[in-house]
Amino acid sequence: MAVVDYESAYDSADKVKYLNYLTGIANRYQTEGEPCPTLRMVVIYTGDIRRESVSCHYSIGALQMEIEAAFLSELDAEGILPNLKEKVKRGELLSDEELMEFIIIDQETAKRIRRAIEMTQVARIFEEEKLEAVKRTREQVAEQITEQIVIKMLKRGDTPEEIAFVVPNYSLEDVEAVRAKLVGAED
Repeated sequence: MAVVDYESAYDSADKVKYLNYLTGIANRYQTEGEPCPTLRMVVIYTGDIRRESVSCHYSIGALQMEIEAAFLSELDAEGILPNLKEKVKRGELLSDEELMEFIIIDQETAKRIRRAIEMTQVARIFEEEKLEAVKRTREQVAEQITEQIVIKMLKRGDTPEEIAFVVPNYSLEDVEAVRAKLVGAED
């Protein structure tokens, strides 16, 4: 998996930002119980940044990170763009490298891709919120059903100790609280 960032200036402190991106992805995979794929950090530098002014290595002892840098200053945009347009016109598939070149050169395409990624992130946030709401609702329904069971057992004459022993996730204090509400409602 490649994480791609665009930079218009070089700052070695950005490497901590990249590290945060990578650890965030690794944490998400771990949380979801999935193996994390091999991660690559790709940084595309605008035309005014030169290779000799950038260090691609980051080391803080136990941690080593290598970024893969691409420099727009090294691209021959006038030579690349006509070839890519001709290949597309002929209906030929572009290689991954050619797709990246096309994205880098064609700013409108880059903007559309960025918007699509942002929309995907928004959709993911909505999905997470929906799943969290469903989880909360299920928990509330389970709590209501459990309370109804406790009420029926109390009305049947079971002791709070017996109920707390039989009903999962219900302590003696929980049963006493339900009994107090029940007694208060009968008054």
